[in-house]
Amino acid sequence: MSNFIYARSAVGSKYAVEVQVENCLRYAEQMGLKIDGIFQDKGFSGLDNNRPCYSKLLEVAEAGDTIIVSSAGLIHRNMLTLKSLEAKYNLIFLDRAGN
Repeated sequence: MSNFIYARSAVGSKYAVEVQVENCLRYAEQMGLKIDGIFQDKGFSGLDNNRPCYSKLLEVAEAGDTIIVSSAGLIHRNMLTLKSLEAKYNLIFLDRAGN
């Protein structure tokens, strides 16, 4: 199984992608997880399915792989899509993991 990090920010967002990645890397280190890839989209809505790095992540990740994200809304804002992702991948949301 592989472990990935996904980070996203919308246009004008103050929640910097770099900070998200740092937090996810810190969590992975604490949990002893080797990160196999980091995917970052800057300036995209969470409702947009045509994000370049989001699309690449879904091409690379296989069922059961772990994807670490700072918050659920950063990977997708559509609840049906989010539930579908949760059914396929081991999604870890740092805001739910107590970090």
